[in-house]
Amino acid sequence: VDINGDMQTGTLTFANDISAGMGIYTECNIEFKTPSTTGLHDIVLSVDKINGKDNKYPDQVLNAKIKVVSELVNRIPLVEELTGTGCGYCPRGWAGLEYLKEVHPEASIAAVHHYALNDPMFIYNYEYMGSYFSNGAPGAIIDKHFEIDPYYGAKNDTYGTEETPRGIVDAYEAVAREDLADVKVEVDGIFDDDEMNVDATANVTYLYPNSNLDVVFVLTADSLTGSTTNWKQSNNYYRNTQQSCINNDQAELAIFCSGGEYGKSSVYIPFNDVVVSSSRTPFVVDANGNITDTGHNQVPKLEAGDTNETREATFSIPLPAQSTALYKAIDRNKVNVIAYVMDSNGAVLNSVKAKVKRNPNAISGITVSDSNVEVARYNAAGQQIATPQKGINIVKYSNGTSRKVIVK
Repeated sequence: VDINGDMQTGTLTFANDISAGMGIYTECNIEFKTPSTTGLHDIVLSVDKINGKDNKYPDQVLNAKIKVVSELVNRIPLVEELTGTGCGYCPRGWAGLEYLKEVHPEASIAAVHHYALNDPMFIYNYEYMGSYFSNGAPGAIIDKHFEIDPYYGAKNDTYGTEETPRGIVDAYEAVAREDLADVKVEVDGIFDDDEMNVDATANVTYLYPNSNLDVVFVLTADSLTGSTTNWKQSNNYYRNTQQSCINNDQAELAIFCSGGEYGKSSVYIPFNDVVVSSSRTPFVVDANGNITDTGHNQVPKLEAGDTNETREATFSIPLPAQSTALYKAIDRNKVNVIAYVMDSNGAVLNSVKAKVKRNPNAISGITVSDSNVEVARYNAAGQQIATPQKGINIVKYSNGTSRKVIVK
């Protein structure tokens, strides 16, 4: 083993004989002393003897790199989803991301409504997600390089994972352990005095010397809903029975099947992890609906840093225009800020999210919301009803809350 000219030698003895012949493979662990300095190091592995005899193919060597970091830090992948209210199969992504959060509440999830321009959650100042997916929505991409289904996970046994119910968790975990974290990221966000912007700060600590890093800030909101029909989620799963989903080990989708809480062809649901703004400039949509993504990140690049040095990035992220339905739907108590760090090749090195804090000096009552209207009603047995019925009724409202009422 040659690491930067430092030669180390050793002998490995296999516990069992390796069969002779073509196409025979085996795996082994080779231990060696790693460099004491942080950074990327060139490594060359060669085999000079086999069973005490000279290797007939000494030129067959392995060239690779080894990364040495100052601290082992959890890598939190960035999960971006292409979705939309007009997409009949996108409830699958809703269910998949909710399940992922149950298993990994730390996950940085950005659900981007770029399926159709008439979606009330469609935004312009974020990277256009439609360019990532040849098959359209729902689709997800992890760290901007691993395309998956947002419920079933990987399609082609990538990273040793495959499409299965809830396979998104396997895909997420595979990417998380793919590589050591290059940076440690901390993020903080607070609304300004009039609660029209979020002042975000990220502290990025280099775990080995690095440079030319970008910090992108993203605002996401939970429990978004509205009272107009364009807030209704299209749902193709209502054609299925709840039992069929359960029988196919897809219980998370049963809520959208016939008889489920959201078992209609279009239904009001609370939208979570929705991207409502970011530190990017907007992309352009022409009169024919064609999109040209010329947006760019507005946060200045971080200065080069040595091991364990920390660099700070700040940005004031504006909320959507006050005139939009999206702005009116945002609950200031349910907003998160994500900061993710990218290298010069566009690879996501790490990410983190945090709840945005309310400013104690903020103007009270600045939040604008649609009137809190009823969106669904159920009887005491949990069955959805079209009109009030005598007895206990459970009423769900457009702001995501529910309460019991007695109808006499």
